[in-house]
Amino acid sequence: MSWDPHPPVYGTLRAIDIPSRGGDTLWANMYAAYDALSPVLQRVIAPLWAVHDMGNATAFITKAGADLV
Repeated sequence: MSWDPHPPVYGTLRAIDIPSRGGDTLWANMYAAYDALSPVLQRVIAPLWAVHDMGNATAFITKAGADLV
């Protein structure tokens, strides 16, 4: 849901392929991850940006089904 300008407060994950062991879903603190980078790497990635766009929803429709769109 990262493409939504007003994403929901909560989301769910649907496991399609489950590993035989491990595979825990964990939360990550991206602020802490960024702070742990070297200053050089922080400068390298500082100008980068991304656009999250649902596009024509093909992936969503394929996984969830057209009746949910």
